[in-house]
Amino acid sequence: MIGRGVLGNPWLIKETVDYLETSKEPVKITLHEKITMIKKHLKLLAELKNEKMALLEIRSHIAWYLKGVKGANEIKKSIFKITDMDQILTILDSFEEKYNEENI
Repeated sequence: MIGRGVLGNPWLIKETVDYLETSKEPVKITLHEKITMIKKHLKLLAELKNEKMALLEIRSHIAWYLKGVKGANEIKKSIFKITDMDQILTILDSFEEKYNEENI
């Protein structure tokens, strides 16, 4: 039952297969990798649906992707108010930059 575990962690399936086949322990996914995946996810949603629907749908996914990340609550709250794709991308970039500065 890893279905819900994949929400916000699309790497889980590959990590599980790798572990079962080679006993390779999963590595921690970095914030940069998570934000890159959020952007890719948003881009694919926007191509599949219109921008408005993509923005509504990505909000919950962003909450899952950033679950447990220090300082993510504020960014999640601001993203739930955004109505423009470019604004979300800007907020994600700013958050990553700020996070990296604070955790060096």
